[in-house]
Amino acid sequence: MLDNEQESGAYDFGIRLRSLRRARGLSQADAAKLLGISKNSLYRYECNSQEPTLNILVRLARCYNTTLDYIAGLEDAAVVAVYGLPPEKKKLFRDFVREFVECGGKEKR
Repeated sequence: MLDNEQESGAYDFGIRLRSLRRARGLSQADAAKLLGISKNSLYRYECNSQEPTLNILVRLARCYNTTLDYIAGLEDAAVVAVYGLPPEKKKLFRDFVREFVECGGKEKR
């Protein structure tokens, strides 16, 4: 969970969207441009005053590199989506995960 969701324990669609956008370091204007929507539409989604279409939800998931389940509150943990990454970055990610698992998730001293 992110930001205020941790405090309340409740899922809030708008808070989750805003947290994902901020985690990517994007302003509303920049995110809206990447999504191909107006800044006002993104503002309304983040304020829970308008629900995005399925098409927009898919764009949000791709833009924020996560899953529809996470955006919809069906998953509590943010998932990093590797689809769409260039092959060399996928390999780096797989190598990192493999090393992490082999170390048992513990820091080396």
